[in-house]
Amino acid sequence: YFVLAASVRNAQDASEAVAWLKKYLQIDPPNRPAIVTWSNIQVKYLPVDSAAIHQQYEVYKSATKDVPYTEWLTGWSNLVELAMADNHLEEAATLADALLNVNLNQHYRMNIGLYAWLTYLLLGDCKHFETNLNTSLDFLRNGEMPAKSKWDFRLTHTFVERQWSQRKLSQSGMSLVASALKLLENPITPSAIRQFSDDASQFGKGACPTN
Repeated sequence: YFVLAASVRNAQDASEAVAWLKKYLQIDPPNRPAIVTWSNIQVKYLPVDSAAIHQQYEVYKSATKDVPYTEWLTGWSNLVELAMADNHLEEAATLADALLNVNLNQHYRMNIGLYAWLTYLLLGDCKHFETNLNTSLDFLRNGEMPAKSKWDFRLTHTFVERQWSQRKLSQSGMSLVASALKLLENPITPSAIRQFSDDASQFGKGACPTN
């Protein structure tokens, strides 16, 4: 699967690879490396439309059924993002909360921390939003952070921009999310964490509509 993913250079390659992976998944479900490779190629090279998001959401939903969180953290983490992007916000929020209660490494905890407050922000649940944002900030300030997140946030960007265009995010909310993504998509340094912390202080109170 690594070789397959590395061989993809453009949209045509990606379409061929994804078609092969989908066919193989029908023969050998639920093949976890095949599912992850498919989603990585899809997000990187192909249009991220609602049909593609929903199809992947259904595949991950089926593949994670009855699987303990710690047995397949990649799958469960991807499901959080896909559930959010497929407009299952309550499911994504609940799952993010659940994942933060298991023994995650720094990388997973840092990324899931974003979805734990972003989903509640979009739900308008200001209490949970503020609690989870503060928990995420405490972790960033006090934890030993990896040099950079390995997460591909393209799907999250597409989803957030759609929420903004539909006026489901306030200006403060959009600024807060943009600051968080900037932190996670660049080298994670103490100064970058301080900048996000300052931005959270500035935009956090005005981010949730009922505040």
